[in-house]
Amino acid sequence: MNLTHSLGWTLLHFLWQGAMVALLLAAALAFMRRSGPRLRYAVSCAALALMLVCALMTFLELRFAGSRPLPDVRVASLPQPTPNPPPFDAPPQAPGSDYLPMLVWAWFDGVMALSIRSLGGWALAERFVRRHTWAADSAWEERMAVLAHRLSITRPVRLAVSAVAQVPAVVGWMRPVLLVPATVFTGLSVEQVEALLAHELAHVRRHDYLVNLLQTAAETLLFYHPAVWWVSRQIRNERENCCDDLAVEVCGDRVGYIRALTQMEALRGTAPKLAMAANGGSLLQRVERLLRSGEATSSAPGWMASAGLVAGLLLISVSSNSPVAAQPQQHMPAARAAELASAPELIAQNAPPAPVPPAVPGAGGGVGAGARVAPPANSVQTQREEATNPPAPAPAAPAGGWLGEIQAEGYRNLNVDQLIALKIHGVTGEYIRQLRAAGVPTLTADELVSFRIHRITPEFINELNQAGLHNLKPDELVALRIHSATGASIRQIEALGYPNLTVQDVIELRVHRIGPEFIQDARSRLGALTIQQLVALKISGIL
Repeated sequence: MNLTHSLGWTLLHFLWQGAMVALLLAAALAFMRRSGPRLRYAVSCAALALMLVCALMTFLELRFAGSRPLPDVRVASLPQPTPNPPPFDAPPQAPGSDYLPMLVWAWFDGVMALSIRSLGGWALAERFVRRHTWAADSAWEERMAVLAHRLSITRPVRLAVSAVAQVPAVVGWMRPVLLVPATVFTGLSVEQVEALLAHELAHVRRHDYLVNLLQTAAETLLFYHPAVWWVSRQIRNERENCCDDLAVEVCGDRVGYIRALTQMEALRGTAPKLAMAANGGSLLQRVERLLRSGEATSSAPGWMASAGLVAGLLLISVSSNSPVAAQPQQHMPAARAAELASAPELIAQNAPPAPVPPAVPGAGGGVGAGARVAPPANSVQTQREEATNPPAPAPAAPAGGWLGEIQAEGYRNLNVDQLIALKIHGVTGEYIRQLRAAGVPTLTADELVSFRIHRITPEFINELNQAGLHNLKPDELVALRIHSATGASIRQIEALGYPNLTVQDVIELRVHRIGPEFIQDARSRLGALTIQQLVALKISGIL
């Protein structure tokens, strides 16, 4: 069989082969619900490798089946040739063979498009390493060296601070570089930064960058089958679970590590493709698994296990008794192939839509495709109305405990994800009452989580009120906290002749690092100046 037809029939055969391998993996994950993530990760990688092997063996069988030597059969006598032999009719061509070249070209175009995309991701990751990076402080390099020693990493790993990346990520395999955004060092505590560094170093120890390259190659070659993407997603989820376990083992504080992951939600963005970042997988599922002390998060139901066993028996039977046909007439009909191709869609169910943390002015870029915490059940206005005018308590509502305390403050119609986020970040009824006593309007669940992430306390709010900033909105309080504005710094500026500072004025002064010394120097040279003039002088570099 020629190359085009061999490749075309290979692509068609992989429709049912990939479906059966995916069903086998679903069965295995269903039986290994309580197994460790390392075993589930290994089984998922083996399933993806089996898909590649099935496609390769099918192609080789189709390509070279016609070139096998004929058996040596000895005969006693040969019939005499007839003078005029009857005409010989060629065997009929297989149905659909005319469309195989079009199928192969369509597959080739898809492979080229995904290859270009992968190369672009690789180039972007390398650009992140080369541009807008600088060496980290020696103290952080020493801390990372200690973590690397605990993880038994012998290869040198370079720590670099990036002004472009928005999440910690590892780039490279032979000479890995750990990129850390500058906002991580300013927005997280020392323990939380160490936890994130431990997660990234776990990727280095496990050689996940190399495995991710091979995984991307498999996705590129078998892109047209939904089962391949489902298996690949299982690999990425279990990979993050493995690194989470290693990071918890190194740090020794499971709750602290969970807090580090969730607080990164407000800072994280999109990592470049082919870079190993801390925001991979589903963050909500990872947090739930860590809270359950390592219980598996695989949700494959029992019927998938039974279906996978049946698929495995069929796969073994077909592989042993019915070798890949050399004659095109023996191939399955196109309708049956399409039916089998749709089977993986039953198991490739996407996770619930992930929420995005509340937008904060000046907080930087958005968040990436990973997991997210606390999806809002209603709009912000609806949540505020429900918290201001709480509905009548349900008869089955709990009377005490943390949940009863939160519901007593008006937060009754929250979903499970919002309750988990509030609990993880330490939001209590007392904290809500203190915020209301400080003059903060009724907050939504997402705004309460944002307040805890940015460490907004009643003392901070009262300090701003004493400095002349009253009736601040939630996003204004978060913005002032992000830019490290304090009541003392505001009073220093007001003492220099600026008594009516607005929130925007304070933020602009903090962003451009305009302090009392700069203001005094500018006024001594140029006389009285407005806030906007001071900012313009600072930006232009005149002073």
